[in-house]
Formats: sequence, C-alpha cells, structure tokens
Amino acid sequence: MQNLSNGHGARPHEAVDAVVVAGLLIMAVQTLVSREINPAYPSVVTIGKVEAGSAGNVIAEEATLQGTIHTTNLEVQNYLLDGLKRIATAVGELHNARGEQRDFLKSGKNE
Repeated sequence: MQNLSNGHGARPHEAVDAVVVAGLLIMAVQTLVSREINPAYPSVVTIGKVEAGSAGNVIAEEATLQGTIHTTNLEVQNYLLDGLKRIATAVGELHNARGEQRDFLKSGKNE
C-alpha cells in the first residue's frame, strides 16, 4: 500500500486527505473547552478559517486552519494551547499525516 500526500478523487486509498484530517481536527478541538475547562473560566476556541484543495476531483495535500483563543485566565490559555498541540499530534498520527503549528492567535485577557 502506497501512501502519497495528494491524489485523484477516484483513488483515495493512495492519498492522505488533508480535508478529512482538518475536519476531524476541527471537531476534536471543540471538546477542549466543553470537556476540559472548568466553566468558571469562560473560554472559547474558534477555528474561523479553513483553506484546502485546488479542485473538486483532487484530494488536497494541504490544509490551513486559522483560529483564536479567548479566555479570562492565562493558565487556561496555556492549557488550551497545549491541548491544541496534543489533539493535532493525535489526529495526525491517526491519519498518517504531519502538520506544522505556526502561531495560534491568542487574544489578550478578556474582561
């Protein structure tokens, strides 16, 4: 079995689909606040921009996600950043994909 980075839509078994990986990552990130952060510390993680693919019949080899973190507590903000890295690593391993985290946009402390 060959594992290429991108491929034709008719041969998905030969590719790692960045759109599928990005979709799973977006869904998994939603559990960070809802299942890991005490509600006493208001927090929001938003993935507000997703770019992937070049044509409808080509499996995307790359996806770019952009988002923000808003929280009222610096310790929670750091926990969320670590959680994003943890989830991204796990999703990448699950799909035999590799990624790179550049910067996640962090807000200042919300009051």
